[in-house]
Amino acid sequence: MTTSPITTAWESLPFDIRRAAEEAVGNLRPMSHSEILLVIAQAIAAERQRPKISHDDGGKRG
Repeated sequence: MTTSPITTAWESLPFDIRRAAEEAVGNLRPMSHSEILLVIAQAIAAERQRPKISHDDGGKRG
């Protein structure tokens, strides 16, 4: 079976990340452009709220 590059990239992600993405999206269904933008924007906002990695402390967060 041949898989697309997107499927391969998806399946290479850790399970917990795939599960979180599936929960954020909800049921697998076609999404509107606005829904896709919202999911991406929420992910960006969450990433910005995470503590930054400081290279001065050996890469530990905080």
